[in-house]
Amino acid sequence: MSFAERAALSLMLEVSSTPKAGNVDREHDHIDLKFQHFLVSALASVRVFSDVERGIGIGEGIYRAVKRSVGLCGRNVHFGAFLLLIPLVKASVVESGYDDGSCTSTTASRVPDPEMELMKSPNTKREKVAGRALNILKKTGVEDSVLVLRAFGESGARVADVSAGDLRDVDESWLRERGISLYRWMEMGRHENVIAEELVSGYRLSLEGADVMERELESGNLNDAVVYTYHYLLSRCIDPLVKAKFGYEVAEEVREMAKEAVSSRDFDSLDRTLISRGINPGSVADLAASSIYLLTVDRLELVLERI
Repeated sequence: MSFAERAALSLMLEVSSTPKAGNVDREHDHIDLKFQHFLVSALASVRVFSDVERGIGIGEGIYRAVKRSVGLCGRNVHFGAFLLLIPLVKASVVESGYDDGSCTSTTASRVPDPEMELMKSPNTKREKVAGRALNILKKTGVEDSVLVLRAFGESGARVADVSAGDLRDVDESWLRERGISLYRWMEMGRHENVIAEELVSGYRLSLEGADVMERELESGNLNDAVVYTYHYLLSRCIDPLVKAKFGYEVAEEVREMAKEAVSSRDFDSLDRTLISRGINPGSVADLAASSIYLLTVDRLELVLERI
């Protein structure tokens, strides 16, 4: 299975697992965002993830993924997930030795065989890929930021719907005049947004999530492992979408309720509560997707066995 296919698989496994408190899954739609939108977006992303494997840069990859997803779905579906997954796909290729890590290259390179390359040495585990993704992000330039800003415009999402830091007062001229790289831009928003923090911290929570999911899979099935990991992540952070829509106190309340749900493993009750209040922790769903991807880096067989 290619890195591109693993990334798309991660999106599909995340959305299809149920219950995930407050979020879309195979048993629950939102009024304007349905389960099928996520499937279409995930399928459409394979082409772009493959382009990233072949050498396009981070900003270009995010822009193409968002543009293609919105073009087919007519709305923002996976903005935050694309921000997280595209650097990881790029990093996976670099770790396999077929790419130099350049973020602006458009030169096609030979696509590696992950089944062979990730088993070459113990240095190609998920921690290495996450660290490499951080190094790649640090190599980004202002053009990557401009392309991500354009992707935001393509998505048509409100600021509160996007896991990309505060974009309200940013335009292309502001980015260009200051030479703001994508890494620097995310670093500026890291204290306000969990996705920005995740990118500049080297995927700290996603690595935690992958470890938790691996442990759960050793004795359980894939759906339950993803569900547990989702709620574990929700208990570990303030979701910026919840904070933006309902305020910090509600976001903190949701985190505390998630801690209780993780302890009791009663996720259905929390799901009903959040749905009844219209609370949608969408950024945590993005973290769950990147956790799944990182787990597939070195335990793909386990993931597939536990379906």
